[in-house]
Amino acid sequence: MPGRGRDVPEIVEHTVAALIKKGISRKRAWAIAVGHLQDVGILKKNKMDLTEKGKKYNTKHLKEPSSIGRAKILLAKGD
Repeated sequence: MPGRGRDVPEIVEHTVAALIKKGISRKRAWAIAVGHLQDVGILKKNKMDLTEKGKKYNTKHLKEPSSIGRAKILLAKGD
């Protein structure tokens, strides 16, 4: 698999996991995810490196969802 022994951007891993959940085989999920992310400009062509657009998107993608942030605030307040 492409992910073995290499640093793979988290967005690729998440995309592959989502495709596998939908019932697509692991090999096909990797091919679809990498191909699509290269087509839309998040990954460089024929590489697993993020483009500038990909770096921005990956940073935004990794932020904590607002619902979790609100839950943490409520827990801290004791509500």
